[in-house]
Amino acid sequence: MLHFVSIAIALHVQRHAILMAISWGFMIPSGVAIARTMKNSGPIWFKLHVFLQSTGYLLALVGFGIGLHITKDNRTHNTRHRTLGIAVTVMGAFQMLAMLFRPHKDSEYRRIWNLWHWTMGRAAVICAIFNVYEGFNLLEVLISYGHNLCT
Repeated sequence: MLHFVSIAIALHVQRHAILMAISWGFMIPSGVAIARTMKNSGPIWFKLHVFLQSTGYLLALVGFGIGLHITKDNRTHNTRHRTLGIAVTVMGAFQMLAMLFRPHKDSEYRRIWNLWHWTMGRAAVICAIFNVYEGFNLLEVLISYGHNLCT
């Protein structure tokens, strides 16, 4: 377990936590909810969905980069949180790439694409929300060891 956390690392942990909580904990799930509940609202639902998903994922990528930086010199950080974070980021990347291959509404492949998009998206969000809580548990452990991450 860590016995010393520098102020710089503590700030990186804070930034990582804030970015991931905003992106995977709020923005991306909100984009999913909009896609599920506002389809009868005209094209605005799709614009909101794309905005929340793409902006949320960009914030998540910044948070992911910070997370990799935090653990780059310390191999003891190969935790479930880190592993799941990598998996969620990859799932999110597949979602972003899927936009390049989205078939036209009338295509025979659109139904298959929709099923894949919905399944992968929901799996990513569920895993991400679980991982946000895993991250909060890691913060709790650090704080219980006397590391002040709030200064």
